[in-house]
Amino acid sequence: MSHQIDKFERQAFSRNNNTSSDHDSDESDIDIDQLMDELDNDEEIQNIVSKQREARLQQLSDHLKNVSKKTSEDENFGNLETIEDEAKLIKLTSSSSIPVIIHFQLPHFKKCQYMDQQLSKLARKYLNTKFIRTNVEDCAFLVDKLEIKVLPFVVGYINGLERTRIVGFSKLGTDPNSFELGALERYLLSERLIKSNTSGFLKSTKIKSNYESDSSLDL
Repeated sequence: MSHQIDKFERQAFSRNNNTSSDHDSDESDIDIDQLMDELDNDEEIQNIVSKQREARLQQLSDHLKNVSKKTSEDENFGNLETIEDEAKLIKLTSSSSIPVIIHFQLPHFKKCQYMDQQLSKLARKYLNTKFIRTNVEDCAFLVDKLEIKVLPFVVGYINGLERTRIVGFSKLGTDPNSFELGALERYLLSERLIKSNTSGFLKSTKIKSNYESDSSLDL
């Protein structure tokens, strides 16, 4: 089969460059449809496709088992969890083995409500990230530590270190009152705070972050 592919490539090259090959002068041309049919029935290619399919199915199986396990262990898994205890919030942020996204908000503030709605949608989709909301009135220490002055305020942590922060609706578009869910999703993907649950099934963004932070809660 590799010989057939090589021959087709030589044919295409010869046509495009108005050249001829003595080696292929006595050989019949290979039709692309014929070649594709042969590739479709090629045993070696079928084995490769089969192995890739098995690997992806295994990824999906492992992911579903992980979802089932975490759901039984954590009733807030896949949800935007509310944490009112500041000490618990600090402990969870610094000890979590998965990325943590925290929304500092005031329940009656409309922009905070909107951010909650969008984060809730992502929480159901990206199960390898912990999504949390907390009332700024319940965490005076963190409000001071993070110098929170504008709401909504979203901060993301990876391994206890601050990765990025979103103040208001900055970084999510030009509309001061709303933003597309896709804008938030793409930004969090670029910061590696969320990632596809089943690698290989969904394409992840290739946007690289320009924001690097070494800051943490430093407690």
